[in-house]
Amino acid sequence: MAQDSDASRGSDPFKGDFKGGGLRLSGLKKWRERRGLSQGQLAKLVGVSRYYVQRIEEGRQGCKPWVAQKMAEVLDVDLEGLRR
Repeated sequence: MAQDSDASRGSDPFKGDFKGGGLRLSGLKKWRERRGLSQGQLAKLVGVSRYYVQRIEEGRQGCKPWVAQKMAEVLDVDLEGLRR
């Protein structure tokens, strides 16, 4: 039974990667630059601060699930694409 819970944890795109929660979006910078957006432009479109985007890109902070989903929509990429 423990194997099932371990497997399901890996498939949940909203499972937090950081202590205290939040998603690691290691592909965010790549996709933002591909779309020709600055951190400030992306932040404005998503409704967060540029500093928040910067910290997520640097891997210093986890991203809230609703923000991750909005970023994926703005960048026209699936959520898993932002996580790779």
